[in-house]
Amino acid sequence: MKKLLHTAALLALPLLSIAQTELKINADIRGRNCSGGLGLCSVTTTTEIQKTNQDYKTIAFKLDETTLVLEFNKMLLSEAEQKSLLNTTLTKLNSSQTIEFIQEEDVVIDAPTLQLLGIASKYNTIKKGNYPMVISDITIKVTFKLWEQ
Repeated sequence: MKKLLHTAALLALPLLSIAQTELKINADIRGRNCSGGLGLCSVTTTTEIQKTNQDYKTIAFKLDETTLVLEFNKMLLSEAEQKSLLNTTLTKLNSSQTIEFIQEEDVVIDAPTLQLLGIASKYNTIKKGNYPMVISDITIKVTFKLWEQ
């Protein structure tokens, strides 16, 4: 029995190395270089943000070397932020709509955020375009392809 437990523990070790890194971030979603519109205008974080125990509006996950997911807490989004994310508000959204996230301008992610996520600093740009979005009861998740600037 003891050998079986040790074997199971050894087999589980590689799974720990592929666990996703969750990072609390400041994602400013006012669009068009923070002057209004659709999409992100900045993505940043600090180690101080990571130390707080409070609920955070946006969390980032690294899927692979060039793919990033931003998860927005629906309950913490203002109406203006909902419009920048969805091009409408959550109350006006109907279940049959296909929604994509529209990024109107390229946005550069700061180096400390990329480092904390374990992403190479050369992949620091979210290009303008449409990105897949998944809306659940609690969150809105947007998957971004990262590009070299």
